[in-house]
Amino acid sequence: MLGLYRYYCRKLFLRNWRFWVVLILQWIWWASVPYLTYSLLSQRINPSSLVQNTNTQQLEYKEFVQLTYQDKLPISPEQKQIVNNPNLLGPTIANPFDKKMVDFCQTHPSKGHVFFQAINKIHLWNLTSWVILFFLLYSAVDYLFTQPKIDGEEEIILTLSRSKRSHLFLSKIGTLLTLFFVFNLAAFALPLMIYFLVHGVSISLASYALLFFQTVIVGPIIHFAFPLAFYICLTLSSIPKYLKTIFFYLITFSPIFWFLVKIFFFKSSGVQNLVGKLENWGSHLLTYPPIILVGILLLVFYYWKYSKEDL
Repeated sequence: MLGLYRYYCRKLFLRNWRFWVVLILQWIWWASVPYLTYSLLSQRINPSSLVQNTNTQQLEYKEFVQLTYQDKLPISPEQKQIVNNPNLLGPTIANPFDKKMVDFCQTHPSKGHVFFQAINKIHLWNLTSWVILFFLLYSAVDYLFTQPKIDGEEEIILTLSRSKRSHLFLSKIGTLLTLFFVFNLAAFALPLMIYFLVHGVSISLASYALLFFQTVIVGPIIHFAFPLAFYICLTLSSIPKYLKTIFFYLITFSPIFWFLVKIFFFKSSGVQNLVGKLENWGSHLLTYPPIILVGILLLVFYYWKYSKEDL
């Protein structure tokens, strides 16, 4: 089974160009969005009112970052919507100046549930921010679960080796989890650490370690449980292909749909309150056990049906 796992990892990472394209786009996004935000807002701020003994007409980028995380920027409500309004940007725009990041840097682990709530919001924000992340993950499912059946690869492996269907199934699950771990590490956790180090944002090692564990280890497992497990079930031969296609596009572009709801109903306090409650519910620790249980049941169902399929 270990040989199959290595084979699928090589196939997914070395032969699938999507992973590297998406990763490069993520790095470009991390490098450009903070500076674009700075360019939009810093010109409207008088540096002399914030920084002592300065003759400059515009805040330096590093000063802007520090003041943002200290929540000391004297900007209008409209400008604050760009920087730290959770009901507008919420988890749909990957902006390091987002209020969730500011709250995280201002909260110490000793504050208990308040601190973990900040981590959970960042975790949800990371998992639901990237349309290209969903595209990568669900394309990987097709690459591992659907295409080998069409090409006859699975039949060849089972015929010419001692592998069983359970070995194929577990190897593919392990490969998907590895993809998610590596992507979250390379596209979110490490760029965020570099961002903090380069800009001198004050954050303790313990705080970042907990965020790292939640995002890179716990986060992929939670997301893998559902809806990724549900999508894997849709790859069964007995399921109409159009259902998988519809679900693929709905889940891939769900961050954009969510963002549009916030934009169009921005003045509706009822909708915004509902959106806030849904996001808080999604980031609550108590939601994890039922999500994991549902995911396990879905995977058990998939293997039960898969073991009876004709390849």
